[in-house]
Amino acid sequence: MPVRSVLVVDDNPLVRRMLCELFTREGDFDVCGEAENGREAIEPVMNGLEETRVLKKLMPAVPVIIFTAHSDPFIEKEAREAGVSAVVSKSEAVAILITKARGLARPDRRLITASPSPETATCSVSKRVEF
Repeated sequence: MPVRSVLVVDDNPLVRRMLCELFTREGDFDVCGEAENGREAIEPVMNGLEETRVLKKLMPAVPVIIFTAHSDPFIEKEAREAGVSAVVSKSEAVAILITKARGLARPDRRLITASPSPETATCSVSKRVEF
């Protein structure tokens, strides 16, 4: 079975652990890393939308999914403009997140899932990993 690499970012360690376990149990995903926030990823420190823009300039083919508790049309619009491939609400079934991840992540490329930073109501992405 092809394996898709996933990077999980969430400021809540319980949510982060749950997402890592969820993707690992699916069998066709490999969690290549996890991070609490963008500070662990892209320097200098920037908010999640800025990080997504930088990431998309460096690796435009890497899909980014925002897994957010702050789902509203404004955040979704801003995320899409930043290059986010999909926005999934944390109030939706996690099966929706897995389905979106399967649809976006080919086995030969990495996927980044991110969660919003509650202080800024934007998203945090990625951890420094080799792509």
